[in-house]
Amino acid sequence: MKRSLLSLAILVFCASASFAEIQLSGVRWQFSPGLKPAMKPKFSDAQEIKIPADGKIAGRIRAMATLENKSGKSTDGIVVRVSISARLVKISEPAAPGVWDLPFWIDERRVAELKSGEKKEAAIPNIDLQKYLKRLQKTGFWVDALKIQLAVEPRAGEDFGANMSEAVLNVTR
Repeated sequence: MKRSLLSLAILVFCASASFAEIQLSGVRWQFSPGLKPAMKPKFSDAQEIKIPADGKIAGRIRAMATLENKSGKSTDGIVVRVSISARLVKISEPAAPGVWDLPFWIDERRVAELKSGEKKEAAIPNIDLQKYLKRLQKTGFWVDALKIQLAVEPRAGEDFGANMSEAVLNVTR
C-alpha cells in the first residue's frame, strides 16, 4: 500500500513538472555592420567581432535566444534573465590568458506567449557595450571575448538548472 502511494505521488509530481516545459534551446551572437539610424540593421550570426583600440564598434551587436514550449499548453509571461561579462587581458601582455570579469550588463527579456509546441526567437538588443569599453580604456586591460548567459526565470515546480544557456563571442583588435 505504501509503495503504491509513493509510486502514485512520484507519478503525479513528474506529470505536473512536465506541464511547464519552456526550454531555452540556445543562444547565439549576431552582428550588424550598419550604424545609420535610418537603416534597419541586417544582423547575421557572428563567432567573432573586431573592436578597434578606440573602442568604437563599426556596427551593432545583439544576441538571439531560442525558446521552445514542449508542453501541451500555452505559456505566457515568460521572463529570460540575461547577463553579459567580458574576458579581460592586459594590453601589455595580449598573449596571456584572459580572466572573466563580473557581468557589466544585466537585463531581462519578456516573451508574452509561447504556444504549445512552438519555437520562438527572442532578440536581446541594446547591449551597452560602448559604455563599458569607454570605462575600460585607461585601465590597461582590454576585452578578448564576451560571454552571454541566459536563464528562463523558474516557476513553481520547474527545474532551474536545466534551463540555462550561454555563448561566447571572440573579440579581435
